[in-house]
Amino acid sequence: MACQRYGILVLALLASLSSAGWADTAPAPQSALTPPAGPVIPPKAIFDIADDGGALHQQSLLQCPATLDGYSRDVPHVYDKAGFDVSCNYRGPQSDVTIYLTRRPPALLAQDFEGERQAILKRFADAAARDGAVPVPPGLDWKSASFVSNKGVQLDDLLLAEVSGWEFQIRATYVSGSADPTHKMVEDITALTLKTAGAHLAACAAAPPPARAGQSVSDVDYATTLALSGITMARLNPRPDPTPVWCAEGSFPVGQTNPVLWRNIGFDGKSGDADRISGTDPRIVEVRLDPASGEVAAKQGATMDIYDVIIGNADSADLIGIFNGRPSPGDLGKLIFSGGQIHVFAHFDRATNKIQIFTGKPAAAK
Repeated sequence: MACQRYGILVLALLASLSSAGWADTAPAPQSALTPPAGPVIPPKAIFDIADDGGALHQQSLLQCPATLDGYSRDVPHVYDKAGFDVSCNYRGPQSDVTIYLTRRPPALLAQDFEGERQAILKRFADAAARDGAVPVPPGLDWKSASFVSNKGVQLDDLLLAEVSGWEFQIRATYVSGSADPTHKMVEDITALTLKTAGAHLAACAAAPPPARAGQSVSDVDYATTLALSGITMARLNPRPDPTPVWCAEGSFPVGQTNPVLWRNIGFDGKSGDADRISGTDPRIVEVRLDPASGEVAAKQGATMDIYDVIIGNADSADLIGIFNGRPSPGDLGKLIFSGGQIHVFAHFDRATNKIQIFTGKPAAAK
């Protein structure tokens, strides 16, 4: 189904990648008459397709099963480059149900609802608002509208609600004889969405992003101690404590790719001790609290938490930065995506199980 789509509220670095934070922009909505190009298999960094056909949206933990209530899902659609604007469409007998999940400021909900409503009226020449209340699933504060078109044969329902800083939209197109199964499908897919994405996004919203104002301390005399403890942590690869819950925070637009910044949170609702950057590149960048942070801070008579920036894959890990606090997105951008060589302070080779510490001029990444 063609429907008006609004782009992600892009959390991007300033063009120079030298900013200390994200730059907020809101792209103009796409045309309501232009459906997304497809079908295109979405990247695994956005939708992970299981053996049974179920699709897991990585950025929200939205689950789109292959079938539900007799409806079959099409290939999931991604409207942006980073996975913050997606949809899953289901086809049933004389009925289509599409769910959209888009990160969007809550203040724009009313404006977006009116835009979607007008798009339906413009798309179908004889479309008119339909009298009577639209059945809405429990659990959300919905904005809703219903329409009739195609000489009274086609019915369209529009539902829109805010879910922890994301917009959850449902579009249902059906004939009157399919009203009951359509409404059941809408209710069941909403319940599944609230159980999966709803719970995850609520946990992330309850753990606001931590302060990120750390400065590089790579040139201090205790850098070798930190390099050793940090790369040892990477070698042992302990999971962040508590059990990690990763929240997608924003994206780095770099050329044709958009790596995503994630933060780890704990079940107590507080941000954890790690950040992660991932994308189509098989390497993963992690920002981890250095195990020697407390000891080094005490010896320096300073109050600081020391974080290491580690880039690695299945074969090796390189420690490429040391900061006296969580580094800002701008500093991470300059460190990782500047286009020059990445220098390392320590290297771990998983095949040989050996660690190298570089005490002089940092070596180029291997």
